[in-house]
Amino acid sequence: MAYRSTVALTLGVAITASTLVAPVAAIVRRHDVRDARYVVSDDYFLPLADIPTEGEGVLIAPSWVVTAAHATQWQRMPIDHVTIAGKVRNVSQVIVHPGWRRVRESEGESEASRLATRLDNDDVALLRLSEPVTDITPASIYRGDREVGHVVEIIGKGQTGTGKDGIADDATHRTTLHRARNRIESANGNWLTYRFDTGKRALPLEGIFGGGDSGGPIVMRDHGGWKLIGLTSWGWSRGHIAIGDAAGRYEETAYIVRLSHYANWIDGIIASKGHG
Repeated sequence: MAYRSTVALTLGVAITASTLVAPVAAIVRRHDVRDARYVVSDDYFLPLADIPTEGEGVLIAPSWVVTAAHATQWQRMPIDHVTIAGKVRNVSQVIVHPGWRRVRESEGESEASRLATRLDNDDVALLRLSEPVTDITPASIYRGDREVGHVVEIIGKGQTGTGKDGIADDATHRTTLHRARNRIESANGNWLTYRFDTGKRALPLEGIFGGGDSGGPIVMRDHGGWKLIGLTSWGWSRGHIAIGDAAGRYEETAYIVRLSHYANWIDGIIASKGHG
């Protein structure tokens, strides 16, 4: 079902493995399902915000976009605009959560230590728009604590591939809009997780994010409407950093920024800065 502003439903924002991690930023699909089944029209999720060069975010208030903190750090210049529903929207301010820090790998560091470092990080940021968006209905934050077990949709325009072959190193980070489904496996503090399954465990449209989707939306149906529960952040896969040949393969675990955990911080920033 498309997440259109004209539909009478509420959109919302807020998903253990022995492997290694890295930030990631579209949708990687089952190898036995055609890509066309994952492709959706550009108006499928209108609050989606494209960040220049790399990354995505979600409009959650007329003048505010939420995204992953690390998605704001790739630009050579500060983010000065995003594109929402095909229109350029100027950005006046980038506010990164004070608990976020850039993670750097240390040679010889144990996998357990690397994982702990990433878990102890607040990968969330807000972009304040110069002018309020009046032609798109913002998404709303999911504020509950019952994410585990729910089937969610992962939405993005980043890299594509299959769980069997992974993502090619030269795959573009900007493609057509895709969506896939998965099931939330855990909800602990500021993180949600889901796993890219295969075989009988896989959903008909099972999938995971790809490079270029950092900060992109994870949505869940709640009380008859769609709620945004999280943002794509990073992957942990088979003892190797989930980039390059290790990215987008079956059994990868996706770590998702749990937006219910950050709802009060988001509310406080918006209240202090103003909705307009």
